[in-house]
Amino acid sequence: SGFATAAALGQTIKSTGWDVWGWYDFPGTDFGAFGRYESSENKSNVLVGAGTLYKEKVEHYVAAVSYRPIKGVTFALAADNTKIKDFGGVAGLTKKDTRYGLYTQAAF
Repeated sequence: SGFATAAALGQTIKSTGWDVWGWYDFPGTDFGAFGRYESSENKSNVLVGAGTLYKEKVEHYVAAVSYRPIKGVTFALAADNTKIKDFGGVAGLTKKDTRYGLYTQAAF
């Protein structure tokens, strides 16, 4: 990726962003829901096409429904989506990745 090239050449990379997340357990049930949204912007002093500086915007979210059948074990059916605008510093190039899955967590 562009970041690996920049790091190899000793050029600077700056990422700024924010995120918000939360969860909720439905009262009287073993079900819950959770979500997370992240937004960041990556900039570098690397020059890309037409002499412009490397810059891309990343948005990522996860949304899920969870089920806790016994204490310490949680299953979650989740959707995980990432969208990168101006991917690799190329204006107008967008990369999208969406994943769905069943995840498990065990706490001891």
